[in-house]
Amino acid sequence: MGNIIFDGYNFEDYGVVVSGSGTWNMPERLTIKENVYGRHGALITDAGMFDNVEIPYPAWIARDFAEKYEAFSRMMAMHTDKYYRLEDTYHPDYYRMARVVPGITPEPGTLNRSGRFTVRFDCKPQKWLRSGEEVLEISERLDSEVAGMGERMFVGTFHRFCLDLMRHHSGYFAETGLKLID
Repeated sequence: MGNIIFDGYNFEDYGVVVSGSGTWNMPERLTIKENVYGRHGALITDAGMFDNVEIPYPAWIARDFAEKYEAFSRMMAMHTDKYYRLEDTYHPDYYRMARVVPGITPEPGTLNRSGRFTVRFDCKPQKWLRSGEEVLEISERLDSEVAGMGERMFVGTFHRFCLDLMRHHSGYFAETGLKLID
């Protein structure tokens, strides 16, 4: 049993519990298949992009189904127009950008006390690492030409992704006259 946070709305607040059985879907490369008259086989052209991926989450509400599902479905109906942040407990290291696929059909249980349904999200093919959101303030010892006699000086605030990128491509910074000192 897992949880979803979608555009800041926590599914637990609505009594919704999800299964992660469909969350492993991966995007497919978009290709165009064309049949050529008089030739055997088809011509396949790479479109140079990926299709969106649909992620289904089997879900259920264990108690007070009618009231909780009504509130939940109203919230979900507001999120079909554009992409919002989608996080789940099955993949804690990253998040996706997704929109709700309209048309959730509930299956109420005995006396409408509980019920199940599938929530489907139309997700962009990318996944974003949460670690890229960490902000680090660093002070580094700069060259004596810049900071004077090797004193420490505040350099700035960087996202972890930027620092990793700068370290992996340190040759570029050397060519432009910038120096990175760990």
